Amino acid sequence: MIVTDNISLILYVTGAITMATFLQYFLPSFFLKATIGQETEGPAGRFYAQGWGLAVGVLGLMLVYAGAHEEGREAIVMAGLLGKAGFIALILMNWSRHPFVRGHMGALILDTICVVLYGLYLTQTL
Repeated sequence: MIVTDNISLILYVTGAITMATFLQYFLPSFFLKATIGQETEGPAGRFYAQGWGLAVGVLGLMLVYAGAHEEGREAIVMAGLLGKAGFIALILMNWSRHPFVRGHMGALILDTICVVLYGLYLTQTL
């Protein structure tokens, strides 16, 4: 299958893009303003923005690692699928209630593609 045959490349690319959130850890105000047009609100907002950027960045790092290492790949891909599916659900549940959520359109598209590709891979390997 085309996804299974190219899973390393898929994981390198999607993991590297996901790792971009490390920038939010280091520059939370700049990253949020540049990507979704939002400001961080006070120290608590910066704290949670940095925590989210770190957690998602680490997931991206793990996806890149899984591209080069077959051991543990399924578990890492499953973690990526679950995390990204959960974020998609969060966006969709809040789409009409909070206008700022529309700034996540890029993440919605990328994460949907990732969930489909990761799901196809896992159904072929598990």
